[in-house]
Order: sequence, then C-alpha cells, then structure tokens
Amino acid sequence: MNRPATYTIRFEQVTRTAVRKGKCTICGKSGRRQTTIMHTVNPFNRNKITGEPKTYDEVRKSVWDEAMAWEAEPFAHPRCEREAREAGEQR
Repeated sequence: MNRPATYTIRFEQVTRTAVRKGKCTICGKSGRRQTTIMHTVNPFNRNKITGEPKTYDEVRKSVWDEAMAWEAEPFAHPRCEREAREAGEQR
C-alpha cells in the first residue's frame, strides 16, 4: 500500500514580545505581565483591503499594532482577573 507524500511548509514567523507592567487595577499591588505576539508570512494571511497576501512589512506592522494594543490595556494580575470574573458570575 503506497501512501501519498506529505509536505511540510514552514512559513517565516514575525514575533514581538509585549510587556505590561504597573499597579493592578483590582488589588493595587505592582506587577508585570508578558506575552509574545506571533504571525507568519504566508499566502493565507491576506490584506483585508486588497485581498493580496501580506508582505513581510505589513505582517510586521500588524504584529506591532497588536502588541501595542495589548500593552495599552490596564494591568491586572491573572489571578485577580479570574477571581473578579468568578465573583461576577456568582451574582
């Protein structure tokens, strides 16, 4: 029994680490959170306006914009967010 060949295509990744730090909006303690924003340059990642595949620079800009938006959100500890969400569900 012959199996068809499988192909693995690796697309170039564009990453940026975003850091959010300051005083927690819930408990008031200071802290720091970090995340990595990652997109790939591939033919399925298309420009919404033109419908053409995004260039490396367009993907880099979208990663940068997403990271800046994440950093701009107010800081809260994950545990504080979870407890606040659970307290809101119990009401």
